[in-house]
Amino acid sequence: MAVSLADVIDFLVNHRPGLSESDIASAVYGKPDYRPEIEQTCNRLVSAGTIDRRAGANGVHTYFTRIAQPAELGR
Repeated sequence: MAVSLADVIDFLVNHRPGLSESDIASAVYGKPDYRPEIEQTCNRLVSAGTIDRRAGANGVHTYFTRIAQPAELGR
């Protein structure tokens, strides 16, 4: 069973919230040079509602587990 990059990013964000794209690239590939690939996949995950993106004080995006809204829980 192959594991996709999206699966790896989702796992990392769920276990280490607040990572930047460079942090994720370093965790996955060992260096931040792969940030464009990470950014593209993170954008897909954010659009799908799988993870949330927040802009830090320095303008760097960081990623967090998405928290369901009350309306999505039927409340």
